Amino acid sequence: EMSTQGKNMKECIVAFIDILGSTAAIKSDAEKSLEMMHDAYTESMDLFDYLFEDKSVRPSVKIFSDNIIAAMPRMGESGHGAFCAVVMMSAIIQVQFLKRGLLTRGGIASGNFFADEVMVWGMALVKAYDLESNVAIYPRVVVDPELIKELGLTKENCEFRSKEWIVQDEDSLFVVDYINKYLENRDFFAIRMLDVIEQKIVQHSGNIKICQKWLWLMNYIKVKINSFSEKKKTYDWRTS
Repeated sequence: EMSTQGKNMKECIVAFIDILGSTAAIKSDAEKSLEMMHDAYTESMDLFDYLFEDKSVRPSVKIFSDNIIAAMPRMGESGHGAFCAVVMMSAIIQVQFLKRGLLTRGGIASGNFFADEVMVWGMALVKAYDLESNVAIYPRVVVDPELIKELGLTKENCEFRSKEWIVQDEDSLFVVDYINKYLENRDFFAIRMLDVIEQKIVQHSGNIKICQKWLWLMNYIKVKINSFSEKKKTYDWRTS
């Protein structure tokens, strides 16, 4: 019998991320895909530690099959620190899998949550999973609109660092914005990804659902590239 005595749920920010196309990867080469997943995970942890020197703020991350859960207890009343850590971790994970040609989709929510070596449980997980499976649709990690409101991230004058890690999509949902100023060789990464996307669209030309996902990503990246060049123009006005 499993004893649940002394197990208490905490108010946490939780990300649920699904690796798309992993079933096909496992079918084609289970060992190679396992190694790839493991490498992506290890690199993500190392990169997070590099960006965030304080190890106590790293969310706990669990992987089961092709799902990743990142959770962080809400420290203090605001929850901004925990939110920023989970959003950063989600961004890093998205980039590491994208580098390997795999798309990710997910949700981030707040609520009670419990995790140990055996199980993960709680309302935050249910809400994050629901966002991933029913709301996100495209390869993006969607933040629960209730959480955005609660943290005041819709306000124009919001100064929180976490604002740098999210962007409002065309359907007004806030999503993790992983191609940002913290991404090393950002411009090169974005342009290289466009090449990868074109190859993927050719490779999956018979599959509309897969192509839609890559086309959505192409649009996200093109919007980002345009925003970089706009910023450059405004910085370089004296030299022109």
